[in-house]
Amino acid sequence: MHSSVAVNAGWLSSLGIKKHFGAISALIFSLVLSACGGGGGGNPGPALAGAPTLTEVSISSGELTTVTVGDEVTVSITASEAIQSPSVKIGGVAVNGVEGATTSWTAVREMTADDTAGPISISISFSDVGGEEGLPVTETTDNSSLTLVINSEAGNVVDGPFQGALAFADYDDDGILDDDEPSATTDANGAYSLTKDSSAPESFNIVVQMTDDTIDSVSGESYAGTGVVLRAAAGGTVVTPVTTMLEAAKAVDPAYTAADLAAAMGLPDGVDITTYNPFDAEADPATAHAVEKVFQQVMTATLIVSEAMAGLGDIAGVDLSQEEAAASALRALANMVLETDDVNLSDSTQLVSVQAKAKAELASVGVTVDDAVADFMLSKATATVEQVSAAIQDLSVSDFGTSSASAVSLLKHDAKSQLAAMAEAAVTHLADEANTDLSALDTSALLTLDTANGVASEVTANVADVDQYLSTLGGMVEGWDLFDGSQIAGDVFTFPTGAQPWAGFANQTKSLYPFNFSVGGTITFNASIPAGSAPVNVKFTFENAPYPDTAPSFSVEEVAVSSATDTTYRVEIPAQDPDQQYRSLLMYVVERDAPVTICNVQISMGDDEVDGIPCTTSGDTGGDTGGDTGGDTGGDTGGDT
Repeated sequence: MHSSVAVNAGWLSSLGIKKHFGAISALIFSLVLSACGGGGGGNPGPALAGAPTLTEVSISSGELTTVTVGDEVTVSITASEAIQSPSVKIGGVAVNGVEGATTSWTAVREMTADDTAGPISISISFSDVGGEEGLPVTETTDNSSLTLVINSEAGNVVDGPFQGALAFADYDDDGILDDDEPSATTDANGAYSLTKDSSAPESFNIVVQMTDDTIDSVSGESYAGTGVVLRAAAGGTVVTPVTTMLEAAKAVDPAYTAADLAAAMGLPDGVDITTYNPFDAEADPATAHAVEKVFQQVMTATLIVSEAMAGLGDIAGVDLSQEEAAASALRALANMVLETDDVNLSDSTQLVSVQAKAKAELASVGVTVDDAVADFMLSKATATVEQVSAAIQDLSVSDFGTSSASAVSLLKHDAKSQLAAMAEAAVTHLADEANTDLSALDTSALLTLDTANGVASEVTANVADVDQYLSTLGGMVEGWDLFDGSQIAGDVFTFPTGAQPWAGFANQTKSLYPFNFSVGGTITFNASIPAGSAPVNVKFTFENAPYPDTAPSFSVEEVAVSSATDTTYRVEIPAQDPDQQYRSLLMYVVERDAPVTICNVQISMGDDEVDGIPCTTSGDTGGDTGGDTGGDTGGDTGGDT
């Protein structure tokens, strides 16, 4: 449509319109829109004298008083006169496409996971049709308000801690990550946090899938290609092999409970399998060790039996995926557990039951093989489970978290590889029409972990692999806490007069730990001192755990910071007991009242020496400026500085 409007300014003036020419333009534009049928409200008329105001402002979301992610929030506006489309922010975010006309307007926005929980703020800027601005409004006129509640499902995925796994909220219980289902990749502690939106059902499962990058961050063992999928009901704080078994058992018997399974698995009294994390810093070592052994045994049985089942699928000409095989093996284990009051996966009698359950599971997924062939493969698998589970059972509390325990943990992956090689040999053997069963198949060169001697030999070989993995760990200290009178101002660290002799700085960044220095390592940091100052010595101490569980501990050589310009300093970490891990790092400034700028402290293990990072690129390393949060308050590990 084309419109032509001739304007006679004198004529408009004779009508008493005294506002600036913007009012004239606004009136013309309104007339054009009205002629075209746009604007939604017809001709707003001329602007009134004086600044406009908002006579009514309210915020709502249906009948809700609290909203969550995915809910729509509406701000309704009534003005004292016709106004131009107002600028509205809800929760600090500008709303695009505010709807309305003349004196009535509405802004609608869907809340997201990026919003801040709490009362939802509003901000409205507006002007009348002549362009005169009203005072911005940040409050409702009817005292209406809404509060944003961000609901999340957070926890840890643990066998050891699973790093790099994909965790998601399975709203529709199909085991597939859909577009509307929140997901997250687990960190080095196996931690995840999933923000639920308004579409979340009342109950659902957390599903964890292994990716190409998934590892046990304690031992370094890779779960890529294993097909393992873990599950737990929402509302808990861990996803583990045992929570996965619980969900499989509940699918058979809905009345079966977490307490029933904990009792059957022989877990210590008081352990809630839906919340207990043996790698939590506050966990009792003896209880944590007992729980971790059960996790390891369930995962061992799952991986080994699933590989045998996948091999039988190959023999039958049925493509049984690793995911299907792992799920079938887990169901077989769960069915055995449902019939057993005292589960022991190193008990050959109970493993015979697992073998029978596995054969039934194979039939249910369409894998049909000669009974003798199935028994041969599954008996080899269960014999291997028996031996590896026994090695896990033999680990002591002092082994928990050490290289020795990690070397045993790796056995389940070694066994899975051996079972895969044996299955391939079985397929080749049976391809010869002269062979009707596997009785003549010699597996001694392919499968060694079905004997105690084979297990012992493999554990010895695994220690070197674990040490190699541990030598690649490390990272940057994210912040420092103070203890006993030390001071931090930005990146400037001081050991002042009046501080306790052992005062210093404690890093307890969980993502860095544990440290293992079986092959040594390096501390790298950047530092400087004020021009003209005497050199300042800096010392680092590693402890078993934060105070009071500090022993054993060791300190590295002091480093003299002598440059007035930002300089990279390094100090070598001598090799330590390969079975000892450290979960506390302390730093001390040796001289009193001698400020030193320190930033970007990095720990590397083995020969992996990292580059220094200048302080000009450092983040906030100020940490906690109060409280006694770390260190040995008795001076045992820090010494009298």
